[in-house]
Amino acid sequence: MHCVIIGFGLQDVADKIIYEYDDIKGQPHAVKVGNINPYLVDAPDLIVEKSRRPICAVPEMTYGSKPTDGGNLILTASERDELLLSEPLAERYIRPYIGSEELINGNGRYCLWLEDADPQMLRKMPRVMARIEAVRKMRLASTKIPTQEQALSPTLFGEIRQPANDYLAVPEVSSERRKYIPMAYLASEVIASNRLYTIENVSTFHFGVIC
Repeated sequence: MHCVIIGFGLQDVADKIIYEYDDIKGQPHAVKVGNINPYLVDAPDLIVEKSRRPICAVPEMTYGSKPTDGGNLILTASERDELLLSEPLAERYIRPYIGSEELINGNGRYCLWLEDADPQMLRKMPRVMARIEAVRKMRLASTKIPTQEQALSPTLFGEIRQPANDYLAVPEVSSERRKYIPMAYLASEVIASNRLYTIENVSTFHFGVIC
């Protein structure tokens, strides 16, 4: 465990000292500096602000799609197989569904992706319709007004940000023990969950910089 104790004051002080370690297990040595900024380094008082847009001309990174479905549009491999045994017509609407866990460990899941689905076709699949109705009820029961409004379209994910083209997938969560963050190029048919970041039109140069 490391502890940093910082004192703040309205007045300036002449002697500013930062204690540095050549060896983290050894003893520190004092370095007299001209300024100590909010990041505890000898540099001007600059603060990095968060931004939702890239600061230069590169492809934008964004979240994947968020189902807000109570789990009713998501299928395990066994649930997918069971559904297809009774309702084989559902196969055209089932897509691989990948989040951080699935990307890193390969525990595949699937989802019902019903964009542009024919309502008459859906009515031929009572088990799929039951899942859609469960989504509608779950959203109506929410205390959040936007979620309640999404009950009007229970066949769709609550937030859809699926790339139209093949994309680079970056997990939202990884282990600090890894030297590199695991990433993968995925086909546009693979649905990215909101536990993934996605980047379209990405080159190997961009891939290298992110790594």
